[in-house]
Amino acid sequence: MMKLSFSTKGWHGRSFDDLCDMAEATGFSGIELHNINGPLFTDRDGAFYGHAAAATKRKLYDRKLSIPCLDVLADPAATPFDAAKDEILRCLAIAGDLGIGMLRVRTDS
Repeated sequence: MMKLSFSTKGWHGRSFDDLCDMAEATGFSGIELHNINGPLFTDRDGAFYGHAAAATKRKLYDRKLSIPCLDVLADPAATPFDAAKDEILRCLAIAGDLGIGMLRVRTDS
């Protein structure tokens, strides 16, 4: 059975609950997170900030949704390499904490 997911790229200003509702309503099984520098990760009331991440993981499990992929924003070929490396390492740490199996790294160069 094929599982479908959508990216949160371009969906700024939506709550994580809204994104989960959209995934369920459209029959998608996953949500690919875009931008670890965004409010879901940086705001104190963000779904993945600090201890809220555990509750969010439980909510996803209860709703039969998953996060199959985390997007890296930095382009390792165009961004100064140390900055790109730092972001990739932060994404790896977040992916490990949340049980996300894949990172998306893109390059335009």
